[in-house]
Amino acid sequence: MRLFFPILSLIILIIALLFSLLNTQTAELFYFFGKAHPPVCLLVITSFILGALIGLIFGFIKGQKLKKSKNKFK
Repeated sequence: MRLFFPILSLIILIIALLFSLLNTQTAELFYFFGKAHPPVCLLVITSFILGALIGLIFGFIKGQKLKKSKNKFK
């Protein structure tokens, strides 16, 4: 089970890379101050990386809270 999530993430990343290589057109991205036209592959890879980082941060925070509560009951 410990290797399941890293392998699953790698498979999803490979699928995203293949998808982005097949779809080379640009997408319109609206910002608060304007808009940009980045390639779809850049948007897919960036969203995957940001999602992984946010998941790691919240997982780390939850793990620290669990350690503190576990030590509190000892």
